[in-house]
Amino acid sequence: MQKLMSLFLALVLFAGLAVISPSLIRADDSTATATGTITGTVVDANGNPVAGAKVMAKLTKRVAGAAKIPAVTTADDGTFTINNVPDGKYSITVKDKTAGKGKADKPVTITNGSTEDAGTITLTPPNTDNGGNAGGNGADNGANNGGNGGGQPQ
Repeated sequence: MQKLMSLFLALVLFAGLAVISPSLIRADDSTATATGTITGTVVDANGNPVAGAKVMAKLTKRVAGAAKIPAVTTADDGTFTINNVPDGKYSITVKDKTAGKGKADKPVTITNGSTEDAGTITLTPPNTDNGGNAGGNGADNGANNGGNGGGQPQ
C-alpha cells in the first residue's frame, strides 16, 4: 500500500510539473531584444543595379558592447536586406570594386524591431585620374632656371 501511495504521489507530482513547466521554460518576452531589418537598392552612376556590392550598417554613435552587424551583398537586381539589426541609428555604406562606393543619404533608425528602407544608394565610380597633371612642374622649372648666365662683363 505504501508503494502504491508513493507511486500515486510521484504521478501527481509529475503531472503537476508537466502543467507548470511550460510557463517556467517560456522566454520572458519583456527581456527579449527585438531586432529589425534594413532594406535598400544599390545602383551605379548610370542607374543600373549593382550585383555583389558589399553593404555595411554601422551605428552612428559607438555603444559599448554593441555587436558588429555582418556585411551583406546585393542581389542581381541591386537590392539588399540586412537582418537581425538591434535598435539604433545606422549609417549605410556600400563598396564595389568596379562600380565604386557610396552611402545612404540619411541614417536609418531601427526601433522595436522595425523594418526600414535605406532607399536607393547611387555609387560614385572609382577615381580614374592617373595623375596626368602631376608631371608638368619639372619642365617649367627647367625652362625658368636655364636663362641665368651667359653675359660677359664689359
